[in-house]
Amino acid sequence: MIAEDLLSWPGQLYLPEEDDPAPTDPPYQRDDTSRRGAEMTVDDLLAEARSMLPHRPGPAEALSAQAKGALLVDIRGDDQRWASGLIPGALVLPRNSLEWRCDPDSPWRHPAMNDRSRPL
Repeated sequence: MIAEDLLSWPGQLYLPEEDDPAPTDPPYQRDDTSRRGAEMTVDDLLAEARSMLPHRPGPAEALSAQAKGALLVDIRGDDQRWASGLIPGALVLPRNSLEWRCDPDSPWRHPAMNDRSRPL
């Protein structure tokens, strides 16, 4: 997160003073009327994060889009690709490097990411 994101983040954020000891286990809470004061679980945080993600196509929809020229980017981990197999024609980019491989200004940009008109 960058500083601007932290200012608009709806949860509680502990920013220690220089001489403050680090908290051992701070509660993560939302500042909304539906759960005011209630602690968020990991499942709550994941559900909230997933609700903000764009549509994720299923296998048939992804194959159809790929057949129409879309670039399919496979961000699954090595263990998932090993267990399920590779997706023919998909570009494999590790999730932890995705932003750098897609950034137009990054020296690590993947060459397949140069066509901005191509659907992903």
